Amino acid sequence: METKTETIEYYRYDEIRSWPMFDGWFVNPDDRNFRVSIAPEARVRSSVLLGSGAMIEDDAVIEDDAVIGDDAVIGSDVVVGAGAVIGSDAVIGHGAKVGAEAKVGSVAVVSTWARVEGGAMIGHGAIIGFVSVVEAGAVVEDGAVVGAGARVEGGAVVGSDAVVGAGATVEDGAVVGFDAVVKAGLAVEAGVVVESGAVVGA
Repeated sequence: METKTETIEYYRYDEIRSWPMFDGWFVNPDDRNFRVSIAPEARVRSSVLLGSGAMIEDDAVIEDDAVIGDDAVIGSDVVVGAGAVIGSDAVIGHGAKVGAEAKVGSVAVVSTWARVEGGAMIGHGAIIGFVSVVEAGAVVEDGAVVGAGARVEGGAVVGSDAVVGAGATVEDGAVVGFDAVVKAGLAVEAGVVVESGAVVGA
């Protein structure tokens, strides 16, 4: 998976909460362009690092040492586990869960009620659909789409720009290659490699 390097300035929440507020935003008194929105009912640990423009909505829970990038949106009732990293401009939808040490790339979307388990990796611009599950240790590379209700099991890899259809399963250790498609409701069995550009269920 391609590594996207970002130069982002972060501040710890225990510092941010001492800043003045304007129109619902905490504003850095030394740099008024750096501002963070944290809803009153959100629960954010002191050690969490936040980038400029990050928004944390009501009843979200952000655990110790998590990192929230510039302009990322953490929806209501979301849980972000300890040490997880949410990239810049990423969106974590209502009720979704991102496990400890998981990584969600910039501009990625984790949809409503989806689950990204601990240690999973979601690439730049990837989309994880409604109520879908990416298990611990799985990798979804840049630009890939995991459809609603689909499951990517631990140890599986979904390659860049690949599509896993709604309700489909990529089993443990399977690989879905670059730009490949797994049609809705089908399964890629454990250890199987789907070649780049192939269509499962054609």
